Amino acid sequence: HPVVEQINISERFIPNDCYLDTNKEQILIITGPNMAGKSTFLRQVALICIIAQMGCFVPAKSANLGIIDSVNKSFKVAYDF
Repeated sequence: HPVVEQINISERFIPNDCYLDTNKEQILIITGPNMAGKSTFLRQVALICIIAQMGCFVPAKSANLGIIDSVNKSFKVAYDF
């Protein structure tokens, strides 16, 4: 987010990118350790799609989005106690 990038002077800001093309069959696998930002990244992509469709500012260097008819999520967590 542009504001976080400007005010976060104690830590290095790492921007994310995402490229999905409807002309190809694609799957996006996001892996990493706990607390690495996987869920945050997915929320970011979903929110950018939603706010872009509303006509709002999108915090990105560039964005080319088509009409999106649904945003779905599935965060399945299994705990072994």
